Amino acid sequence: MGLTPNQQQAVRHAGTPLFIQAGAGTGKTFTLTKRLAYGLSDESGPLLPGVESVLTITFTNKAAAELLGRVRAELRAQGLGDAALGIDAAWISTIHSMCKSMLSAHALQAGIDPGMELLSEEESEALLQQAVDELLPRDDMQALITVYGPEGACSLVSQLAHLVGLAPAGAAEFSLGPQVTAKPLNVVRGLCEQLEASLLSLEELGVRDAPSARCALVTGYLEDMAAAARELAACSQPSWEDLSARVGSLPLPKGGNLKKAFREDFADACDAVSQTLALAAAALARQRLECALHLAQDASCRHRALKERRGVQDTNDLLIRTYRLLQEHPDIARSYRERFGSVMVDEFQDTDSLQVGIIGAVCDEQLSTLTTVGDKQQSIYRFRGADPVVYESVKERMAAAGGARVALDTNFRSHPHILSFVEAIFSNAEFWGDEFLFIKAGQANARPQAWLPQDSPRVEMLLAAGSKNPEGRGSTPAAALREAEAELIAERFEQLAEAGAAFGSMALLMFSTKSAAPYLAALRRRGIPCAVSGGSDFFTLPEVGVMTALLRVLELPDDDKPLLELLASPLFDLPDGDLLALRLVARHELRNPAPDDIRPRVSLWDALCYQAGRLPFSAQDPLCAPTACSRMRWASWAASPCTRPSGSWWKTAAGSRSCGAAVPRGWRPRRTSSASATCWPSSSGARDPAPSRRGSTSPA
Repeated sequence: MGLTPNQQQAVRHAGTPLFIQAGAGTGKTFTLTKRLAYGLSDESGPLLPGVESVLTITFTNKAAAELLGRVRAELRAQGLGDAALGIDAAWISTIHSMCKSMLSAHALQAGIDPGMELLSEEESEALLQQAVDELLPRDDMQALITVYGPEGACSLVSQLAHLVGLAPAGAAEFSLGPQVTAKPLNVVRGLCEQLEASLLSLEELGVRDAPSARCALVTGYLEDMAAAARELAACSQPSWEDLSARVGSLPLPKGGNLKKAFREDFADACDAVSQTLALAAAALARQRLECALHLAQDASCRHRALKERRGVQDTNDLLIRTYRLLQEHPDIARSYRERFGSVMVDEFQDTDSLQVGIIGAVCDEQLSTLTTVGDKQQSIYRFRGADPVVYESVKERMAAAGGARVALDTNFRSHPHILSFVEAIFSNAEFWGDEFLFIKAGQANARPQAWLPQDSPRVEMLLAAGSKNPEGRGSTPAAALREAEAELIAERFEQLAEAGAAFGSMALLMFSTKSAAPYLAALRRRGIPCAVSGGSDFFTLPEVGVMTALLRVLELPDDDKPLLELLASPLFDLPDGDLLALRLVARHELRNPAPDDIRPRVSLWDALCYQAGRLPFSAQDPLCAPTACSRMRWASWAASPCTRPSGSWWKTAAGSRSCGAAVPRGWRPRRTSSASATCWPSSSGARDPAPSRRGSTSPA
């Protein structure tokens, strides 16, 4: 496939910054591949002395691997075999991988251990949650919990702590907006004056003693509100909390059919109340945000201390430490600027100010080596700190440095009908307006489908509408609407299949898969095969629960809960009597662990293995009467070597049968009376296995 004129311009531009605005499906990766290969080719000069001078930052490791492979193939296709062989020396990676490489190369200057373990996102989040939990007893944290609840307060502090951890100057970089300068006492006094004036106007108009119920309601409201305001004004220092609670507790009535003159006066009183509540809400929000930010800074420090004690770091540490390394050691930053002749950043719309600071440190002052690729319309990571304002500011800075702007606006992926549909919605003022990137359809978009008429539209709208009940009240519940929508979609999929479409070519995109159940049910009722990506009810299926319990037992046999679930499942189908018998064996037949055994108690697994060594079982059991089949099944499974945990924790019991029964070290059967010994009879002429003591092995 050849290059479009805009792609050609993006590939060959050099000497000044290049800002590429790439819409969805416009061949962005293809263009970047061609640009890198062109920079290394003789045709360009070459612009790049070698692959080691290439720095390309992608958003994911998968994207980096794909770009690396495509560049290698392109170089080979152009006869640049040496460059293709050495392309692995190019820095084509995520920004976190780049930072890790820089920190490893300059660990001494960064003041870190180059072998520090990198935490996963989940592990780092768990440590952050631990840091937040340490703040729970504090009064300021309890104040937030009173307002937002435990989950809401902890979530707010955690999110702010994440952002604080990415800010080089910590909480000092955050702006909380304008502060309410008015004093609660002055605000209350002003409200008193307005309410007293309204009551006086009410009396002058003769409405105060009017028999109308509406007048009485309005009059009572103003009198109660005035009394509340006078009560607050009598306090020497009323707080915003007191003001908000007292004023907001009185429900505001409607004016009704009041006289026009008084209706206007009553509206002024209502405006005064609303403004008072708005001021109180703004002041309280500012106070709570300051409190949350202070807690977040403390949580961030505790989080950092927890990581340092464990000798680990997370991806945020990679960013902040690299930023400080480049700022505090200009010679290191200069060495990278001299090394990289090309700095390309993909998905630039999802970068934050810290990442931009790192990128700027490895570019020359004129940004002549910088190429950014992105589209503000595709920004989806604002919740992680990505800021479109940063994107726009860098774009302006590149333009001021004489940079070029190229828009990739030819879509090679979507049908023209779909592009027109997107344009009709998102080019409106309430979405992107004049900033919308209009995308043309490429010639390869007209992909005919044998089962679809040529003039058939590629965009359809199926509406599932509710209705009110016969009395005109209420509405259709959301669950019922979702059910109706699911039926419409399933019916449409069935019609497409009858027309010749394959089920594998159909997809249902959802905002969240939490509500996928009714759609899956509707599809399955019609026999339509379906799979859920990104979340499903898969783990709620009974057979999946059985296999999950099995894996948990294999991982940690001493956990009784999954073992009980497994034994009671259809896989083993043990009766309740057998389960009770196992529990009694664990409690009465086996002794407590040896003093040096770290396990606190006898588990069901111990009882299971102990019983496995007593095969075959008698069909008559005084404790319970389970089927011989079920008991044989689970006992044989427990005795199987493949299910036995590895390591010296297990020893083979003396006198065990050919089944190879395994019993845990440190456990011994209790001495029992003849009556209790008959509860689990062994076969004739066989003696029970005696689990060995810890540290010893019984003779075979």
